[in-house]
Amino acid sequence: MWLALVLSIALAPRAALPGALPPRPTVEAPSAIRFTSVTHEHELVCHEPGRLCFLPAPGATLRASVLWGTSAGKIPIFFRAPTARNGPWDLLLVANLKQRNLKGTVMIVVYDQEDRAAQANHEVTAMWQAEMDPFRMFALWLHVDPDESSISHGHAYLFQVVQLVKNREVVLAQGNVRFE
Repeated sequence: MWLALVLSIALAPRAALPGALPPRPTVEAPSAIRFTSVTHEHELVCHEPGRLCFLPAPGATLRASVLWGTSAGKIPIFFRAPTARNGPWDLLLVANLKQRNLKGTVMIVVYDQEDRAAQANHEVTAMWQAEMDPFRMFALWLHVDPDESSISHGHAYLFQVVQLVKNREVVLAQGNVRFE
């Protein structure tokens, strides 16, 4: 596996909204995929439907206070901590989907932001998939090791959550990130 990934599907507690919780997602995938809860903080950070938000994992990865400007807008930059200069990046990705996915396979695909031809031809840099029940938000831990993956420092990447519906690709959420 190119990237060690902990996929966490989550449902935030909503005591004030009885019945607001969607059914708990199920995942049929390798043991690297685990469930966790989306916190209220995650909901506040990633409140816009259709958006993927990136947060640093405590200790190993640092988020830059400045954003990198591109034609796609400003995107977050993540650095490895000084104690882990040659190590991996550890991130929490929170997805707020445009709409609930349908029961079935959901894919997380990664494109090199700077390679427009690869994006147009659907040539992905990395991809994960899981069988899931319908949900609206999820979170996943990414452990990105540059020695074991095609994701490397000095590049920006487009992450998308997609599902194939009646032979069409439906993009449910997307976001950009740069690794340094």
